[in-house]
Amino acid sequence: VDLPVWDGEWHEVCATWRSTDGAWQIYMDGFLQDSGSGLNVGGKVRSGGTWILGQDQDKVGGGFDTNQAFSGELSQMNLWDFVLTQAEIWTDSCGQHGNVIDW
Repeated sequence: VDLPVWDGEWHEVCATWRSTDGAWQIYMDGFLQDSGSGLNVGGKVRSGGTWILGQDQDKVGGGFDTNQAFSGELSQMNLWDFVLTQAEIWTDSCGQHGNVIDW
């Protein structure tokens, strides 16, 4: 998904994923940008792992390519164990704190 975030402004980006049917959605500034289904149906996000922000990693333990690195600022990374509704994303997600990760 190509998101137009390189304009010098802060943006809110939200990705949702539901294990039961693999439904996923990408929002930017509260507006749906893309969606689909069938992504890792039945998959689980296991505890004890490491979250990598701002870098593409092709496999667990794999190397990093500096040409694929994010250059900018990140703030308010949150993770929930449920899918936020579009209304929650639109109205108040910047004021919410994830119940799994709150950074």
